[in-house]
Amino acid sequence: MSKIYKLNCIICGKDRIFKIKTDMIRHNKTGKCMDCFQKTKKGMLYNKKTNSNELRSLHTWIKKRLKKPLECYDCNLIKPLDLANISQEYKRDLNDWEWLCRSCHMKKDGRLYKLQLNHKLKVKGFVPWNKGIPMSQETKNKMLNTKRERGQIL
Repeated sequence: MSKIYKLNCIICGKDRIFKIKTDMIRHNKTGKCMDCFQKTKKGMLYNKKTNSNELRSLHTWIKKRLKKPLECYDCNLIKPLDLANISQEYKRDLNDWEWLCRSCHMKKDGRLYKLQLNHKLKVKGFVPWNKGIPMSQETKNKMLNTKRERGQIL
């Protein structure tokens, strides 16, 4: 007689019975039953609008109908342009899309601020692993020889 495994789903709360241990292990990692696991994607509720294939086809549909200008809609500079969604709802509406340069696109989405904030935090708290550890003369010679071989030092 095979062993039966029983756990509760963290989303729907239903009792789930597993006959195979690998299914139980997957359930333990996520805490979700297979139904809820398939409805979610990377911890967020699955939304058909954000399916990568549908987004790709939506971008293609918009690119065919919304002509690409020479300059950014915001800063009016001639730079490589991205197709940006205004409302973040990804509608099939041409008025909900605009061509922006990468920096304007990141500013409007709030990604530039997050990137700068994350960079400041990393730089501020950065401590190299070898700080305060003296280098041996052998290591210094190896580094010097490597630089000479690469042509960095004459």
